[in-house]
Amino acid sequence: MRDASIRAQRFETQINTIVERDLRLLVETTLPFRTLRELLVGLARQAGGPLEAAELQRTTRISLPTLRRLIPALEALFMIRLVPSEGDYTKPLLFFEDIGEQRYLRGKSVPGAAADTETNTLLPFLYHHLRVQFHYRPELQGEIFVYRDRKSTIPALGLRCGYGVLGVFPALGEDRVGEQVLTAKRFLERYRGARAWIVTPDDHDQILAPGIRWLGLGRVLGSTA
Repeated sequence: MRDASIRAQRFETQINTIVERDLRLLVETTLPFRTLRELLVGLARQAGGPLEAAELQRTTRISLPTLRRLIPALEALFMIRLVPSEGDYTKPLLFFEDIGEQRYLRGKSVPGAAADTETNTLLPFLYHHLRVQFHYRPELQGEIFVYRDRKSTIPALGLRCGYGVLGVFPALGEDRVGEQVLTAKRFLERYRGARAWIVTPDDHDQILAPGIRWLGLGRVLGSTA
């Protein structure tokens, strides 16, 4: 699987099976494989952001009523997940359950593919790994949501359980930490007694302000394990 060509073949086989067999067992549709695959590509490009059905309709030429049947079916197949939003926006955010599938479908050489940002790389990665901790510990009665602040362009993950609320704010580089600290402060004002992590890919462990900690990605994964 470390070989790029083998990995691509594996993903393509997996996607083919989902579209041509599993999806059609849940939804009766005459749409061809190519159109359904274009839908998955469109969803992958939106991953980490809000689901924009009108944009999907424009790029795939699939009607809105059909999209409203296909998207819940893809959720039922554990391919995508719509996560509720809190804060200044309420539209749910879209994530892929398999980050590898998302990145393979999104591609880097495809025209229109977004550049790597906190939203389409680090945020889905954090969602995937942190969600597992709640999924396998039902006694926590944990809930995951997305916090979206109108003064920030970067969504954050919110983790809520009996111990309180934790906000996880992704930042791809040190130059984005300052913006996320300001957003984290507004998060702490909204959720009294909460804590916030600013997460970057490098190695950090530093208290930036009361209730706000700057952590490297490895330390976050190690602490949840």
